[in-house]
Amino acid sequence: MSFVRRRGFTLVELLVVIAIIGVLIALLLPAVQQAREAARRMQCRNNLKQIALALHNYHDSLGSFPLGGQGTTSGPISSPGGPCQFAGTTPMRAPWTVLILPQLEEGNRHDQFNFSEDFTCYDSYRRGSATNHAQWVKPLAKYRCPSDAHFPDAPISSYRGVEGGGDTPWCSSSSLPTIRFFFNNGVLFFGSSIQFRDIVDGTSNVFLVGESPYQNWSDSDTRYREGWASCHFTINNSGFPSVTTATRYPLNTGVAGNSSSGCFGSWHPGGAMFAMCDGSVQFMSETMNLQIYQQLGARADSAPVGGLTR
Repeated sequence: MSFVRRRGFTLVELLVVIAIIGVLIALLLPAVQQAREAARRMQCRNNLKQIALALHNYHDSLGSFPLGGQGTTSGPISSPGGPCQFAGTTPMRAPWTVLILPQLEEGNRHDQFNFSEDFTCYDSYRRGSATNHAQWVKPLAKYRCPSDAHFPDAPISSYRGVEGGGDTPWCSSSSLPTIRFFFNNGVLFFGSSIQFRDIVDGTSNVFLVGESPYQNWSDSDTRYREGWASCHFTINNSGFPSVTTATRYPLNTGVAGNSSSGCFGSWHPGGAMFAMCDGSVQFMSETMNLQIYQQLGARADSAPVGGLTR
């Protein structure tokens, strides 16, 4: 009888094979992560595109863009840079994110709200009617960036309307140690009723809606929770413009103490996406010129933009 001697792997050969596999995995993982982020970024861009189209359809149907925020008053009565003061009762009515639900093919959700009752601004602090709060706590994926993995079950919004832009707000409100501001030189602000004809700088040169990851949402502090259906709120020199903000601070800065006033930014590396007033979606670099960035938030400042510098 003849015996065939079978030779197995030596320990050195096995370690070499394992090392090669490890290197291949290390090279493959970043490519997989980049592919996944590219897909998430594409979905986020599509979300903004659909929101912009919904705002256009709202304008076509009702003759103007929706109010960025509304209440039982017509708007802030103050001089530029001064404290925000609202006449009458506290404004706690529907924001633009709720008003455009029929145009987002969410008519059934729209019908669940009671627009003659208060909307929730902050859970357990400025809670609206039972009907509206019940809808406030339910997430809506169309307002959520896929790259935002924080608080997956929270009904937050990754997108905010652009109130305006620049250094000087129309008015400001304080709830020390934080200071929050309101602008009215954009398209979506409290009491707004802007038409295309009001966008003097050109619809391709003005922001309409942008990404903002800065939410006052905390499991340990239920008083300060922003939702996609949150209303504007200001009283006693304290204010919260929940679903709008302005191009005041640079992208992705996350200015401490001003998350309710907001900063635009995103969970995408390098910048954030904005829907322009013409319906297009642009990715803006976080290193772009601050002055140009602020000018893009204003609808009629007549300042030369010189193209979208990213």
